[in-house]
Amino acid sequence: MNASINTRNNDLIRSIFKKILLPALAAGASANIATMIDGIVVGNAIGSEALAAVNSCRPASQIYGFLSEILASGVAVSIARSVGKSEKGKPDKLFTTGISAALIAAVVLTLVQQLFAGNICRLFADDEELYPLALEYYRIFSLSVFFILFNNSLSSAMRTDGYPKLSALVQLLPHIVNALLNVLFVSVFDMGLSGVAIATVLGYFAAFLVGAYYFFFRKSYRLLRGNFGRNLAEITSVGTPPAVNMGLISIKLLIINSLVLSVGGSLGMAVMSLIMVEWALESLFISGVKQSMMPMISYYYANGDYHGVRAVFNYAFRFLMTAEAALVLLFEVFPQFLPFIFGMREPEQISAACVGIRIFALSMPLEAFAMLTISYYTAIRNRKTAVVLSVLLGLVATVSVIYPLAHFFGINGVWLSFPVAELIPLALIAILSRLNSERFFRMKGHTYLQEFSVDVDQLSHTVDCVRKAVGDAGFDAIAANRTGLAIEEMALSALERNSEKKVHIDVTVRKIEDALLVTFSDDGMEFDPVTSADREAKTSSLAMLKAISAKMEYGRIVGMNKTDIYLQ
Repeated sequence: MNASINTRNNDLIRSIFKKILLPALAAGASANIATMIDGIVVGNAIGSEALAAVNSCRPASQIYGFLSEILASGVAVSIARSVGKSEKGKPDKLFTTGISAALIAAVVLTLVQQLFAGNICRLFADDEELYPLALEYYRIFSLSVFFILFNNSLSSAMRTDGYPKLSALVQLLPHIVNALLNVLFVSVFDMGLSGVAIATVLGYFAAFLVGAYYFFFRKSYRLLRGNFGRNLAEITSVGTPPAVNMGLISIKLLIINSLVLSVGGSLGMAVMSLIMVEWALESLFISGVKQSMMPMISYYYANGDYHGVRAVFNYAFRFLMTAEAALVLLFEVFPQFLPFIFGMREPEQISAACVGIRIFALSMPLEAFAMLTISYYTAIRNRKTAVVLSVLLGLVATVSVIYPLAHFFGINGVWLSFPVAELIPLALIAILSRLNSERFFRMKGHTYLQEFSVDVDQLSHTVDCVRKAVGDAGFDAIAANRTGLAIEEMALSALERNSEKKVHIDVTVRKIEDALLVTFSDDGMEFDPVTSADREAKTSSLAMLKAISAKMEYGRIVGMNKTDIYLQ
């Protein structure tokens, strides 16, 4: 590889990553604040028994998350991969299939839950005091699954379509509406747990309306029929690894809740509710980073760009570990603020809660890294490894340690099982990391000649370096000059279109057998040079560029323009 690879910076990657990450974090932070308000209202206005009843139904939320994660992650990663591989029309077909599957699954699951609500709720809360409260809440709450499946799938498509803020609004709005209506329905109208459930459903319905606005008025994807079964198989195969973890967490929570009830009673369940709030705050950063990282890594991996894969992962890792370390410090130093704001006043309650909160906090950076790794292997389509890690993290590791720890240490052993269980998947990750190397990511037949980030002040010098690299690779002067012309024209065009903002540009030049492939990427305004070249006069620079190239292909993913120019 040419030594000038060092001239490629990561400014474009950081720019795109932040565009997705910041709205996702803002939505998640607001959602978690709203969830805390929700718990505060329930705990203080109705009582700790009601808070425990709501918490007992959390496995249902995990099941909804399991199904929506399959479709949401599958759609985002599959679309990003198809853009990376320049598969024309495939993103539209994947979008159509993903949304259709979400609607079908939503209708079926809504009907099943309404028909068997009592039996399902008995699984969640097999306790004579909790069951009637849980059933009152669950009968209404279960209606939200219809909107959750549709909203999450559409929100994922919004991010890949370059609408991260609108995607964040779909994630944020349910929790804001829910928190406001909870205050109204519970504190003002005294509607009890039924009011809590109604507020939740109406919150997701509000987000559904935003999603409908995007679907009918803003989306770039066309509704394009394709092989539904084949496309759905691709989506589900990609989305299954992270969803397996989420689905197994539902089973894990059932096991933990049952054990907490038997060992710690109602006080143990109340502490578990606080730990779930702690876990939600941790998940905020995991989810935001995952949403930002997965489509980008999938795109760069499909494009054969190891530099991009490595840069995205390293940036995600540094941000996530910094955030999780800050959370650990917060909960270790100030554990008492959670029990206080959720209505616990007895010294015994606060003492028990602080112990559980501190022990659970130790597991947070460990779980965050494991989830980051699962997302990474999912994005590069290493499904077997991702599934194995998901099974370990989601259920097997916890089950293998929780019973002996609970036997010897009681309720504190249950809390201790969280950090101890995380060590098992981390051991496997340490082994796998030694087996990977840069060659794993390289596309067969591709030889990098040069890759760099465009600096407008050095554009002329960079183009000369590219011409020399192409000539040194065995191509004639015509091919070298055409490569330089393609880069120069695309760079000047991007800079001219985005004269009022800072635009970041990356270029890679690869040899594929006897041809050259120039990939030009920028984070500027959406622009398709292929269709523009067709519309413009034959004497225009883009029209001439298309005429001298063997093929030009354009795609847009997560707010980034990507143009492939094939030259002979």
